Amino acid sequence: MIWRIFWKTSDGQSFGGFVRANTRTGAIRIAGRKLQKGAIVCGCVEAYPHQITPQSITLNFPNETDYQFFG
Repeated sequence: MIWRIFWKTSDGQSFGGFVRANTRTGAIRIAGRKLQKGAIVCGCVEAYPHQITPQSITLNFPNETDYQFFG
């Protein structure tokens, strides 16, 4: 499953990204290990691959999103 994680850095900035994990608890644990020291996970909701854009942060898998425009 893919989860959307929300976190705040130690200076108060808010961010969001995606984690691949089997459970919500697993996703929160992975995020806690991947984020910089002092960052706090604020939320975790189920997400879907189509929600990932080229600008998205992915914490434990590569962001291979590529939009192609055909004209």
